[in-house]
Amino acid sequence: MPLDWNEVKKKYKPGSVIPYISGKKTFKVSKVTDDEIHVTTVANPNAVIKRKNLERFVELLEEGKFQMDVITLTDDYRILFDDNRSTSAVSIIKDLGFIKGKK
Repeated sequence: MPLDWNEVKKKYKPGSVIPYISGKKTFKVSKVTDDEIHVTTVANPNAVIKRKNLERFVELLEEGKFQMDVITLTDDYRILFDDNRSTSAVSIIKDLGFIKGKK
């Protein structure tokens, strides 16, 4: 099932809290636009995650292109999309239900 951006916009309102894919820490959504999710993390209070990257990552996940472990997923995201917010991005994908469980 592809990523439905309208559902993303409904789910993540300013102040929404998302758990990281591993550990007990969380980060917050600042806003969701038609092209990006803006999040606040300890390391970066103005981080931006691109919609096109999230959509493509979900496509690749559904095609079975990745090993389903935390380190590999975040590394794959970082390499494919040259994005320093890979842990936040993968955490959003998990929070949306595209990644089941955690290894």
